[in-house]
Amino acid sequence: RTRSCTNPKPSCYGQSCTGATFQNGTCHDQCCKTIDGGFTDWSSWTLCHCDHKFGTGIRNRTRSCTNPKPSCYGQSCTGATFQNGTCHDQCCKTIDGGFTDWSSWTLCHCDHKFGTGIRNRTRSCTN
Repeated sequence: RTRSCTNPKPSCYGQSCTGATFQNGTCHDQCCKTIDGGFTDWSSWTLCHCDHKFGTGIRNRTRSCTNPKPSCYGQSCTGATFQNGTCHDQCCKTIDGGFTDWSSWTLCHCDHKFGTGIRNRTRSCTN
């Protein structure tokens, strides 16, 4: 704060004021400390979300600018708060089964008593 020697101003051989015209004082209670923001550690990865059509997977994790939170004109964090990652090794590709070609017919097994016969052939669902 400041003051001047004007109340009243010295005149007609009057003495000038004595003492300081300027004074410093603290006001810490009215100020804050600038704190720049810092990132938290990354969260754990989420469960893998698989796309079975392609056999691929995606997971993600997050972090926030609260370690510490910026305050009193401090800088915010710079960088990503969300991260995607792959987890293909945890996913399988859906494959619909398909039949192989028919095998050759077996020999005919005849029932001579009735005059009938049976033969067969096979195929498998591995194609």
